[in-house]
Amino acid sequence: MEKVDDFNRLHLKRQLQENEDSLIDTVSLMVEAKEYSWSIKDIILHNQYMKKVLTWSLDRISVLEDLLEPEFQYLWVMPHNIHLEQFTNLGHDSRTVINSTIQYLTKLEQSDFQQEKIADLMNKFVKNNGLKYGPYMTMLRKILGGLNVGPSIAEMISVLGKGNTINRLKYSLM
Repeated sequence: MEKVDDFNRLHLKRQLQENEDSLIDTVSLMVEAKEYSWSIKDIILHNQYMKKVLTWSLDRISVLEDLLEPEFQYLWVMPHNIHLEQFTNLGHDSRTVINSTIQYLTKLEQSDFQQEKIADLMNKFVKNNGLKYGPYMTMLRKILGGLNVGPSIAEMISVLGKGNTINRLKYSLM
């Protein structure tokens, strides 16, 4: 079965190189057709983002349908019903921390949103603001992806991008 998955990944990589627009259209239609528990209007489907997600996901999926699995849902739909009151062990008020995070991320350049670079920058943010690393990352994972466990925060932020990341943080404050 592993060889089939490897073959499928190679096929997807070739499709992305040779038929990018068609592959993006296919995934867009699949995501639009999926019935999520959250509103379809919150789904992110513009071509630049879709290409970024497809490129990122090629080593993680073997068929396009894998992108509709729960662990990838955060790519398409903004998490709802995040209760900030649950994040009491940050060392600071969660709303204050989110506002500070938004201000910090807003000042960064688009080029800072590469996985390795954003990981370093987020670590510095945690240290400079006297935050508890684990609880802060748990809060961000919940806000950005609606997940209790999942990819690293740096990976999530780099895939979501600056605008989507900031929008999700702002949404959590509503």
